[in-house]
This record gives sequence, structure tokens and C-alpha cells, in this order.
Amino acid sequence: MGLGLLTAGAAQAELYPYPTNENYCPAGFQPVVMGGVICCGKPTSNVTYSQMMTHPAPKKKIYAKRKTYSARAHCAEGVKGCS
Repeated sequence: MGLGLLTAGAAQAELYPYPTNENYCPAGFQPVVMGGVICCGKPTSNVTYSQMMTHPAPKKKIYAKRKTYSARAHCAEGVKGCS
């Protein structure tokens, strides 16, 4: 793990918390990801970098119902083929 201290004023980029059980950073700091590099700092986001990079689930396509036509509606009384 690369150790480097980042202050909020020094970094304009988004800082994502790095999920880990161990913290080797100085007091008040935690592992963060900035530009793909893990270092020590204060996160500016509450989601992790991997959560941010996941694509949203594709939206379900909704198809319009097809209209059904009945031959009975167009048959005149007594025409062959109509009952």
C-alpha cells in the first residue's frame, strides 16, 4: 500500500474510501483511492471506487400490446366463413 498524506485542499479530485480491515494511516486519515492509487487521506465520497465504476442495471424494455383482430367483427351476417 502506498502511503502518502493528502489534505482536502491539495486534491481537487474525488477521493473514494478504500474498503479494508487494516488502517496503516496516521490518526484522522484512512485509506482512499485517487486516480487508481491507494493512499492516506479523508474521503470526499461515501461510495467506494468500485461501486462508482459499476454500470447500472439495464432498464427493462416495455413492449406495447399487439392489437388482436377478430374476423367476426368484419363479417356480415350470412357471409361464408363467418359463424
